[in-house]
Amino acid sequence: MTGFSWEQAFSRNLRLLSESEWAKVRSARIAIGGLGGCGSNHLLALARMGFENFVVADPDVFDLTNLNRQAGAYLSTLGQPKVEVMQRLVLDINPKARIEIYPEGLSAEMIPDFVSRADIGINAIDFFRVDLYAPYHNGFRDQGKYSIVGASPFAFGAAMTVIGPESDSFETVFGIDSGDSKSDQLWKFTSTLASSGFARQYLDPGVNEIRDPIEETVIGSSAAALHLCTALTTVEVLCIVTGRRQPILAPRVLEVDLLAQRWSVGSEAHVPAAAPPSWPSPSAWPTQ
Repeated sequence: MTGFSWEQAFSRNLRLLSESEWAKVRSARIAIGGLGGCGSNHLLALARMGFENFVVADPDVFDLTNLNRQAGAYLSTLGQPKVEVMQRLVLDINPKARIEIYPEGLSAEMIPDFVSRADIGINAIDFFRVDLYAPYHNGFRDQGKYSIVGASPFAFGAAMTVIGPESDSFETVFGIDSGDSKSDQLWKFTSTLASSGFARQYLDPGVNEIRDPIEETVIGSSAAALHLCTALTTVEVLCIVTGRRQPILAPRVLEVDLLAQRWSVGSEAHVPAAAPPSWPSPSAWPTQ
């Protein structure tokens, strides 16, 4: 495209940071594992903030159930690979952006290579691939890098934390044991990340219940929560890249709920000892 100017395109952003900080933004390489509800929105928000180096992974195509929340989901893109659609959208915002795609998605074996291609990671991996969360975050940690855990949508709220080089392992942060099933892992992950339980004030019993087997779990999500996740993630990535402030490192967790009108930056997340056999709904999750 002729006539494109990064400075002109993103001029409304430029007064927010210094010249040296914007230089860091433009050179930073951001990895996003997953381009569903969280990842697709994160990617476009970061592109509009002026980031222009990305590596992304997702094996799926857009389908009808994605229309309520996913940034690349339109009637015109149904059936198309998410990585290809999102690559086009980013280049339509910034034709000078560089975006490397992993159309086969991620596996535990591929994660080290994926991590090596970026400076910071965002976990937007499919909710039910919780088995990949530990190798993903530990991969960034072991390479001396930061990664965003979440930000995960919970009803009309979101929760987020960061694992960095100085953090404990993902398993330690979330109390996950080697013998845990996927359902156990997912219950521990969600009840730790959203330990304040703000959503239980308004959710009906059984909504967003973690079931065993995990394939029977149905999670409700809204565009409002996904945009909140994106706001939290974008600012946290910006702060990590520029050094504007220290990241919210695990076990501290930032939780915000717009319907309950409550928020917290917990000094320590609640780590459940084990998932109860009855698999309670979020309304029964323990609090700090």
